[in-house]
Amino acid sequence: TLSETDGYAQPIKYSLSGNAIDGIDTVLSGEEAGSRGDDFTYDGQFNGTAGSTSTSKVTVGSDSFSVNSTTFVLYVPMDRGDEDSYSKMSASTAFAVTKNRYVEVFGVDSTSSNNLAKMVVVYGLNPTLNFIGSSPYMIVTGKGGSGDDVQLTGHIKGATEEGKITISSDNFVTEIAGNGNLVEYADVAEGDIIRYIVDGKNKVVAIEMIYDASEDAKLLLSGDKDYISESEGSGSDFAAIYGTIVNKDTTDSMLTVGADKERVHKFGNSTKVFKLLLSGEVELSSMDEVYDGTDGMAASTVILITTSLSAEATAQTIYIIE
Repeated sequence: TLSETDGYAQPIKYSLSGNAIDGIDTVLSGEEAGSRGDDFTYDGQFNGTAGSTSTSKVTVGSDSFSVNSTTFVLYVPMDRGDEDSYSKMSASTAFAVTKNRYVEVFGVDSTSSNNLAKMVVVYGLNPTLNFIGSSPYMIVTGKGGSGDDVQLTGHIKGATEEGKITISSDNFVTEIAGNGNLVEYADVAEGDIIRYIVDGKNKVVAIEMIYDASEDAKLLLSGDKDYISESEGSGSDFAAIYGTIVNKDTTDSMLTVGADKERVHKFGNSTKVFKLLLSGEVELSSMDEVYDGTDGMAASTVILITTSLSAEATAQTIYIIE
């Protein structure tokens, strides 16, 4: 994981005379910070992994700082040698979504009530590459590769035919819910359900773990939620719901998931069904094997992928967990 001891290079300010650099200012810290009479200062108070954020306020640990249209934001990629990926961006873009991004903050105005930052360096996944409802999801059926690359085989977005994606060793897997820690990409295993982002070079740059087959058969949830969703409301365009089938209405093609928090969803001919065996293997299945506890059959525990938490949304894919 990233930390303040990882030895990141500091930014500088420079002046030009024609096309030649004729002056360089380095960052000042500690007692030096007030000696030059400018705002290019650094004290490390606000450095760390950004937690809750908005487009104007960023929380790091127990502290927070603010950003606005005057804040200079520099994005630094995980691969420091990827010079094409360094970029300047607006604060509203950089902090619209902030998962597992380490920040270094410069020039904080301590006289202001909201700790306005002059400059912020953002490390990690490019903030312009965010998970959206159309981001592909996949249940992993195999793992291979050679050298520094890992190749995952699996059913992408419920496809009956298997597809493949390749992940380079300099990328990370992040838990979609939980404590936000980074885990190694190599931890992805057969039976896991993931989402991923591909950049413009068709390179997998981030993975979110939806279901970890090694973790007591649970969705990676936060608090007492029984779902993962792009938003809290019915307008979400991605939702993964975990629970037990308590009613299967074949007349109206409706499923009810969960005893304590019942969620009703449609199913149809387009709904794909897979069975995750105790061995970790994945099999194609059908709605006939989704049981609600009647007729002497044990009720199925499932992960249901749909486009919304609304009952009007039809299930895209159902994973039966044995």
